[in-house]
Amino acid sequence: MVYWLLDIFFVFVPLSWLWIEKGLKPPLSKEKAGALLRELGLRKENAIATLKKAATLLGFLLLAAFLLGIPLTLLGLNDTALVEKTALEVLAVPLLAAYILLVRVPCEEIFFRGFLFRELSKSGPAIGIIGSSLVFALAHYGYGSIGEIIGALALGALLAAFYYRSKNLTINILAHMAYNFIIFLSLMW
Repeated sequence: MVYWLLDIFFVFVPLSWLWIEKGLKPPLSKEKAGALLRELGLRKENAIATLKKAATLLGFLLLAAFLLGIPLTLLGLNDTALVEKTALEVLAVPLLAAYILLVRVPCEEIFFRGFLFRELSKSGPAIGIIGSSLVFALAHYGYGSIGEIIGALALGALLAAFYYRSKNLTINILAHMAYNFIIFLSLMW
């Protein structure tokens, strides 16, 4: 139940904020809904180009995670066993794992990059990248892992920077889904 509530929050807050910001009034037409979604970065783009960009972002995410793991391990901060425990509990319920990949990831991207980055970037892109990444990292506090928080901060910054350049949240969603899927697969072996 908590999963649904958090995801509703992740989507309801940005849409409500934009609704108020734009001064829209009911009823919500198809055109108004489409404009709100485009404002959050959900844009149509050539499918092949989107997949190529998502694969590039995925490569950067995997490389960053690998490179970040080295100093975290050397400093004794690679305590991701706590995250692995939670992930294995999720994987024990296949529908929950599918939910995390297909619903949670898009909701996170809508909130942290499409909304929070967008709003904070009004004070400059660096503020948007740093601010949204800090909040994204804090959202991973519940795992109880310093390594997870540092990783979420770094990968959140990479996701925000890529979104700043592409202006297409679909790229982020696909790369984030694939990244989490690869993590899930690695835990199953």
